[in-house]
Amino acid sequence: MSKGTVCVCGAGNASQVFIALFASQGYKVTVLADFEDEAERLEAALEVSGGITVTNRSDPEHICTFKGGPVRVSKHAVDVVPQADSVVIALPSFAHKKILMDVRDHLRSGAVLFVMPGQGGVDFLGRQILGDRLLRGDVILAGVMPMPLNCRIQKFGDSVDLASIKHSYDLATIPAEAAPQAAEMLSTMLGKEVRALEHFIAVHLWPANPNIHPGRLYALFHDHVAGKVYERNPMFYEEFDELSAEWCQKINDERLAVWAAAVQQSNGAVGKIGDVPQLKTYIESAYFGQIHDSSTLSSVFSTNDGFKGFRCPMKQVEDGWVPDFTNRYFTEDIPCTVAIYKGIADPGQGGVDFLGRQILGDRLLRGDVILAGVMPMPLNCRIQKFGDSVDLASIKHSYDLAAIPAEAAPQAAAMLSTMLGKEVRALEHFIAVHLWPANPNIHPGRLYALFHEHVAGKVYERNPLFYEEFDELSAEWCQKINDERMAVWTAAVQQSGGAVGNVEDVPHLKPYIESAYFGQIHDSSTLSSVFSTNDGFKGFRCPMKQVEEGWVPDFDNRYFTEDIPCTVAIYKGVAEIVGVDTPAIDEVMTFFQHFMGKEYVKQGSLCGHDVAETMAPQAFGITCLRDFGVSARGAGAGA
Repeated sequence: MSKGTVCVCGAGNASQVFIALFASQGYKVTVLADFEDEAERLEAALEVSGGITVTNRSDPEHICTFKGGPVRVSKHAVDVVPQADSVVIALPSFAHKKILMDVRDHLRSGAVLFVMPGQGGVDFLGRQILGDRLLRGDVILAGVMPMPLNCRIQKFGDSVDLASIKHSYDLATIPAEAAPQAAEMLSTMLGKEVRALEHFIAVHLWPANPNIHPGRLYALFHDHVAGKVYERNPMFYEEFDELSAEWCQKINDERLAVWAAAVQQSNGAVGKIGDVPQLKTYIESAYFGQIHDSSTLSSVFSTNDGFKGFRCPMKQVEDGWVPDFTNRYFTEDIPCTVAIYKGIADPGQGGVDFLGRQILGDRLLRGDVILAGVMPMPLNCRIQKFGDSVDLASIKHSYDLAAIPAEAAPQAAAMLSTMLGKEVRALEHFIAVHLWPANPNIHPGRLYALFHEHVAGKVYERNPLFYEEFDELSAEWCQKINDERMAVWTAAVQQSGGAVGNVEDVPHLKPYIESAYFGQIHDSSTLSSVFSTNDGFKGFRCPMKQVEEGWVPDFDNRYFTEDIPCTVAIYKGVAEIVGVDTPAIDEVMTFFQHFMGKEYVKQGSLCGHDVAETMAPQAFGITCLRDFGVSARGAGAGA
């Protein structure tokens, strides 16, 4: 009896292991091989081999084999994706965008996409390409760390040597609350322990008070000078004129430009364009049934029953009225929401998420208490007689809510919905995986130790083993990168008040390798030895190509073309966001970018000509932790 259907993408080393592994465990396996003639080659090879045989030498004392093949191979997603319960994407980072676009329109409801490894910015791409289906949880995107397999094809479509399959994994998902479900599913598929990792920005750009009050106030007082006195205090909304509407629209356009840029430049990492509405549209929706004339922006305020009776923030003096600059329309709206362009004068905005992490601390982060920011402010009201009577002008029809901790949002939304008798939608928002001690911590350090004296034209006598000849200089550079990486993570944890997790959630390189390759390391006394005596790393040579006189570095190899711009650049990008210096990472990137014909780092900053080609957060318009989704809640084969 089939356990379900798994679609494996690609026909490379890891993909061929997964084909055999899942088939041998009772899953129906389909294969999407859309690169050149891979599908035809794989089908032809399978006709001869009858399935892929994998020699598993993860445990050298208990070498075993397993064999299996797919039920369907195609280069067209429509043939092999719709029936899949899960899609395994064990491909280089540069292939993620194309494969996500290929499968996008063919994923069944509830399908889980497992991306291995989960680094390289696939979360940014996922939000852009999978869009609404991903954000509402109709499909789930899971980034898995580490890459489960170390393997090498022996004969295409016939046999693969599996040097190592890791013992346990960490996984983060979009949407965030789906992580436990995805982890359980992958654990069953791999027969390994899988831990679910977890991690407010749309509410900060909501078209509430900071879009309305400052525009209206500027229209009223733009020619104000000290000492000027006004004859009367006008109605704030009922006398809302075209100049007020013009300034509110200007702020609206700038606000939405900021939001659109964040969405587009982050490839949807912060949400969808439609998640944050236009001001007029929002007012029409929030005050449905209370607006008598919705033809213009000014009229949705001036003819709105929900806004009746509110006067301007002015105070009476002997000769008339003057602006009351101590009123909250100034003292709260300007510094607390307009200044950071993220809020209104209500519990959901004004940086309450930042304050919550600082003041409530661990109790909030562990879910002992829940902080929920609600948009919009539910009520428009005014006390008539203190402790006796209140005039309620409006109670909104529906709300959006984000919570800390992130997984508590559905619970908080259900609770508030019951309390208010209104619809409340839970908002939701991958940074630990970006700073994981995998390939970008290992490959560049080893490569720099090997080639730090390289000059154009230099030829080497031989191509050394990448791991088995892992020396102390390689370990030294890997340790330097490790130390900078951990300093970045520690800073992110501290600066976010723990929003991204705990310091210990992201491990140091050596204990990570010791854990991931438990039982395969013969000498774990030093960092170099956990690589050089590791059975899981045997047989891999350096990214070099043979020339007539010997060997030269292959700067077109993915150890350079993927690791430097797709993952090391993320280390550097996050480091700049949290203000951590990375001299070792800078040196490695600067050295190798020259041979790659690129410029990522310039004068120690990630501001080179080719940054837009990287997966660094800056390439997606993310320049601070809040942009990264951190203040929300959720954010190559080998190590």
